[in-house]
This record gives sequence, C-alpha cells and structure tokens, in this order.
Amino acid sequence: MKNKMAEAAAQGDQHFSHFGPQNNLFKELEALFKGYGETGRGKIRRYPCTMKRRRNPSSRSPGTFTDWEEMPGDTDLLFYEGLHGAVVTPDVNVARHADLTIGVVPIINLECDSKLHRDRETRGYSTEAGRR
Repeated sequence: MKNKMAEAAAQGDQHFSHFGPQNNLFKELEALFKGYGETGRGKIRRYPCTMKRRRNPSSRSPGTFTDWEEMPGDTDLLFYEGLHGAVVTPDVNVARHADLTIGVVPIINLECDSKLHRDRETRGYSTEAGRR
C-alpha cells in the first residue's frame, strides 16, 4: 500500500487511501448484505488481525484477508464489524440492505490527524511544529 500511495502521489493524487473505493470491494459487500437479507446466506472473508483478537488464529499475515468462504447456515443475524458497513457511493448502497447500522466515532480527532499529516507531508513541518 505504501508503494501504491507513493505512485498515486507522484501522479498528483493526494487523496489516495486504502479506505477509498478503488481499494475496497464495495459491490461484493453490498452483495453480501443483499443476499443475506434475501436468503440468510453469503460469502465472507476475514481480516487476520480481527481474528487474532478473537483468539481465532490465521496463517495469513496482517494486512491481508482470508479466502472467500460460505457463511455458516441457520443464522438469524448478520453482525458486520468493519469500516464500510453502511457505505453509499454512486455505484453501491450497502446501507439500504441493513435493518440497523451503528457508527462508532474514534477517540482520536481525525481532523487534527489530517492537519498534522498535511503539515508534515506538504508543508515540511515537524510533528511538534504541526501540533502548535
């Protein structure tokens, strides 16, 4: 990802991110929510660092996902813990397939983080100078 971000920056894209639509499978996520609502089934993959927290070890390294697999059957609730569970873009609308969405706000002020990053990367400030 670091290399992709550097390539994007070299091409003038200062907003490239692993959170953005170009680096996520939003259509597949929408298909999971839609399919689960209709049939109670769907294909999922897991993120190893999340699995580790739950003491479910994976042979995959952090920053990668497991292979796609069918969800277990006979469930009544899809609990999705992730960054894009209610994402709406011009191409997808995951939120319309959920009965309930809950957003969690991080403790760290993201606006302040963005300012610090901008000040360090584009203005050449030190971290300490950017905090003033």
